[in-house]
Amino acid sequence: MAWNGIMLMAQCCGVNSVNDFSKNYTYTEKSDPSIVMQPIQLYVPPACCRRAYFVRGNAEYGLQQLIQCAKEKPGGDNAARINTKGCYGEVFKEINKNHGPAIMGLLLFIIIWEMLQIVLGVLVKFTPPPKEERKSAVEQRLSTIPRDSVVQPKVKKFVPYSKVSTFAHPELNRIKSTEIW
Repeated sequence: MAWNGIMLMAQCCGVNSVNDFSKNYTYTEKSDPSIVMQPIQLYVPPACCRRAYFVRGNAEYGLQQLIQCAKEKPGGDNAARINTKGCYGEVFKEINKNHGPAIMGLLLFIIIWEMLQIVLGVLVKFTPPPKEERKSAVEQRLSTIPRDSVVQPKVKKFVPYSKVSTFAHPELNRIKSTEIW
């Protein structure tokens, strides 16, 4: 029903064109099993027929015109009765004409939102744990290693000392500096 509504309101037929319905199908409508109806072979859905050809006059005449329109193959004399343009292009034009900026804004918002989610996901994944958790994790790992198997490095104590520099400066009037080691 929604597709028929789109074809009626946009005055179009099929997704790309009327040729979407190039295969012949037989349609039969029965609302009451006691009524015997003959199958009707339609080349296009009745919603593809232009409104001007079936809304004139009384309802019975309009229905007959509609069925007659759908029974005929598209092209030739029937070209004036059937909408031949595809609905995809018509719906796209309508949306772009009336709602283009709003849809572009919505798409931009969705793209920015998705990028923000990706960045936050990466930050959560690679954020280091709090200092207490890291410290306890290191302590747990160290507790599994036997103390006697760990070789402790020998630490040398740093003792600073100073001496007069032996660097000869090109200016003889300068005083020699002191080097601190």
